[in-house]
Amino acid sequence: MSILMEKVISVDRIIAINYEQFRALEDPIRGKIVQMLYKKKLNVEQINRRLKKLGYKKAVTTIRHHVEILKNSGLVEIVKIEESRGAITKYYGSSTKLLDFTLPPDFDKNYSK
Repeated sequence: MSILMEKVISVDRIIAINYEQFRALEDPIRGKIVQMLYKKKLNVEQINRRLKKLGYKKAVTTIRHHVEILKNSGLVEIVKIEESRGAITKYYGSSTKLLDFTLPPDFDKNYSK
């Protein structure tokens, strides 16, 4: 048998999350939501406005759905509830910081064993 192709698989990411959190972050818009809620209190309408500025044009109901998935995974939580003229507004926040970074070139050599 001859080898036609062989490639070394390098480790370029390390992530420590549970399966529910992994599933919640499958959609890139949810990652943006977690990033914008880090140490902030925003309601769904505020989240939607900020996402529109970033080029994500979605209905408020879609954003609410994404926030609910993030809440169920534990990445986002309700941090404030307001009542005004009979209407309830929920504010969400996150203590989870998502980091975007590039691994050092020698990462494989130092950590792949």
